[in-house]
Amino acid sequence: MTSYLSALFIRDKILQLQSALFFNCSNSVLKIPNQVINALYADELGQVWFCIPPPFQSMYEFDKAFPAQLDFFKKEADFFLKITGKAFVVNDPEELNNLAIVPEDIKQRIRNGKIVLMKLHIQNAEYFEKNIPEPEYSLPKIKNQFYKWFSHQQTGNYEAASKKISLQNLVHLPNIFSN
Repeated sequence: MTSYLSALFIRDKILQLQSALFFNCSNSVLKIPNQVINALYADELGQVWFCIPPPFQSMYEFDKAFPAQLDFFKKEADFFLKITGKAFVVNDPEELNNLAIVPEDIKQRIRNGKIVLMKLHIQNAEYFEKNIPEPEYSLPKIKNQFYKWFSHQQTGNYEAASKKISLQNLVHLPNIFSN
């Protein structure tokens, strides 16, 4: 079943989970490696902002924009998200200075080359709920157990409570289906 997920719903779920696996889905020879990320922010424009450690090669050798996927999860949560879209490396100093969503200490680490700021523009989001097993003592099971206890309390077992009818005592009905 396909349904529309609102941007506000996706944003709330991203901020609840925060940690994700980042996958670079480009066909490029030199790709930013897959890794675990923590989302800094998810904005109203459908962009997820996060930081990654700098790769060993210079950032200028990598594509500035490429297809990517974020798989958000948390062990304690009863849901997870799979988000695909286009990832962008944010290395423009003017754009970095105008971002109010990034704290100043992180901006300084980005300027010093300690981390790399990225954003992923969401193109597709899939929301999954984990199958929660039925508790051992659910209400229907408790009702069933009470029924078993009190419905046959005089005899104590099911076989004695049921009447055995032999086939010889049955009255034969006329065959109404015969031709």
